[in-house]
Amino acid sequence: MVKKLIALLFFFGCISIYGQSDDEIPYFPLEKIVLEECADQENSNCLVNLIKEESEKVLKKFDFKTHFPALTVNDTIRLYYHLEIQDKNKLVVEDSRGSAYIYTKKFQTKEYETANEILDDSVSIVLSKIPAIKILNKKSLKYNPQHRVLLLYKVDPSNENRVEHIGDKIPYEGAVIQKIPMFPGCNEFFPQEKAKRCFNQKMQEHIRIHFKYPRKALRNGIDGKVYVNFSVSKEGDVENIRMRGPHPILEEEAKRIVQLLPKFEAGKSNGKPIKTPFSIPINFQLQ
Repeated sequence: MVKKLIALLFFFGCISIYGQSDDEIPYFPLEKIVLEECADQENSNCLVNLIKEESEKVLKKFDFKTHFPALTVNDTIRLYYHLEIQDKNKLVVEDSRGSAYIYTKKFQTKEYETANEILDDSVSIVLSKIPAIKILNKKSLKYNPQHRVLLLYKVDPSNENRVEHIGDKIPYEGAVIQKIPMFPGCNEFFPQEKAKRCFNQKMQEHIRIHFKYPRKALRNGIDGKVYVNFSVSKEGDVENIRMRGPHPILEEEAKRIVQLLPKFEAGKSNGKPIKTPFSIPINFQLQ
């Protein structure tokens, strides 16, 4: 009987920057998007204020009673905007995106899939309302600075969609430059693409070295895919390992492999260590 293992690694919203030490990466002053009409105002938040204003118009008009009949004023709605810009101070609306997420499990089921898509489409319209912009403290595109605006709202459908802005999940102060956790043995000064390949090669090598197809699974013909989620902490340690697969035997083997990962150099956001989530689907196949 031939044993096969296939493991794919996915990064959640992480961009790697290698070839320079943190001291050499120009995190600050932060690259920032402002509206051209108020670019000269110190610490201007006119962009975020416009996005808030247009977001509230969308939420006010949205037919929650039809699409989310169980929504109440106690449910929190998160609006997320990713702003993509060109080299020439231009917002690329077609590459930017807006989305909404309601922090209530009942609305994250298949039953509400279409309703969530309709809400996302409505929120995305906000991006088309952004006029001419100006980029302050422009960074090289190789750093891939990320511009994100996250807003939190409550809506009361029983009171003509009364909208209440309850805060910004992450206040927009400028772009974020991120580095993924570094796998031991990958040279920090590799070019970016080479560094990514090194990380993935090291991960695959780790899995090949430590993988053992469980004997009980072999005897009983147990196979299938196990999804392993985990985080690399601010200190570079692997933590919060969670598995979901077709059988506990396979889940435990996948967990054992991940537990044996070495200590990483922690991921960073604008130079500060951050907790970074990962997901690895491991496919156990018998032939």
